[in-house]
Amino acid sequence: MAMAIAKKVAKSEASDSRPGLPEDEWEEVLLRLPHRRFLIHCSTVCKRWKLRIGNPNFSRRYVQFHNHHRPLHHPYSILSTLRPYTHKQVAEIVSKKFKNLRKPSLPSSSSSSSSSSSSSSSSSYVLDSLPSTAKIMATCRDVLLLSLGKNRYAIFNPLTRKILRLPYTPAFVEIYRDADRSCGLVCEVNDDAELSYKVVVIIKILTQVGEDRVLEGVIFCSESLEWKRLNWQVPPGAPFFQMSNLTSGNGVLYSLLHGNHEGYDRVTGIGIFNLSLDVRLDGNGIERKRCSFLKLPGNFGDGWKRSRTKVSYGLVKGKLRLSQLVKVNQTWELRIWAGNSAAEEMTWDMINCQNLRFEPAGNSNLLVAGFDPSDGEVVFILCNNEIHKYKFAQPSSKRVAKLSGPHLSQNSIDQYMAFVEPFVIEYPPWPSPISEVTEV
Repeated sequence: MAMAIAKKVAKSEASDSRPGLPEDEWEEVLLRLPHRRFLIHCSTVCKRWKLRIGNPNFSRRYVQFHNHHRPLHHPYSILSTLRPYTHKQVAEIVSKKFKNLRKPSLPSSSSSSSSSSSSSSSSSYVLDSLPSTAKIMATCRDVLLLSLGKNRYAIFNPLTRKILRLPYTPAFVEIYRDADRSCGLVCEVNDDAELSYKVVVIIKILTQVGEDRVLEGVIFCSESLEWKRLNWQVPPGAPFFQMSNLTSGNGVLYSLLHGNHEGYDRVTGIGIFNLSLDVRLDGNGIERKRCSFLKLPGNFGDGWKRSRTKVSYGLVKGKLRLSQLVKVNQTWELRIWAGNSAAEEMTWDMINCQNLRFEPAGNSNLLVAGFDPSDGEVVFILCNNEIHKYKFAQPSSKRVAKLSGPHLSQNSIDQYMAFVEPFVIEYPPWPSPISEVTEV
């Protein structure tokens, strides 16, 4: 709405010599444009607009306005890759808002009200902008954490294509491969349009330190601009066998825990790494925090129902989600739980349970390939070599992406299902600014 008003009044301003809106009312209109890219286009209307939009005070007001009037749905893209080949695309889901954002001067190419659609080609907007050989390790907001080698990381904004290479990690991290590390990224932009961030690297090998089980790791903060040792004490008896990469929500990092049991790669629960918890020093003077373990819901079932190919997790509006998709009596049943943090310890609430209305061809499996980051009524389901957007309310499904890549064939999709790695990238109105940058 604000964009339509701005275009209409701008045309009037350019063609009419009569007085336009008062300056303060103009600013209120511009403040409500949904993204900075639209501001850039508006700055070309006239010199007065260019000076106003380029004023640092206006930039601060714009960030403050959108920090306190958050939209219900940010533009987003979900990049599906295969572990450990997170630099090679297999599918990309792009929301309609993000397609419009990439070409803000053009009208939408589709009149459909669907909030997502498939990429128009096999290329990826995100991967095509990455430095060569870079691997995606984690995402937060519109910022990617990249691995550039054994002991080098960078943060990268694919929309602005700005990159900041971090200092080399401590020497002990170098001996571990990317596959032996879980990485996480937490970041936010304050009202002064300044980015603060924390990069966490955890070695996925339990170490016994006295009577405690510990995961070793390091952390890099934008405030200190240096790497520090940071170990995590694991709760007694918690099954921290294997960890997925870390997903961030509201300053907390989550990891899906799994391990081989009775022939299945079975999910055991969720590891929770809260960066806001107090730090204590261990006997060697190394900082240590306590992580926590969230069991699977009591009605989750056991055995093959916990198989890695049946279970997925993600975040919706920063809140934890867990899914289980199994075939019962020839019918595919989808269950969704939401993490409930109202109590002192997080619990699970089942929020959806229904039979799917579509079936894969032959004996192919289904997998939840991702969650819509802002709509709890939508999930994305991998079926054969296609990803479908599934709405609970209708219920209905629509194909939004197709898997392709050097490691995939029609006959090999099922065996790769456990390795699909979704990276969610949300694009707030003001892109996360990365300072001290070099252009990609």
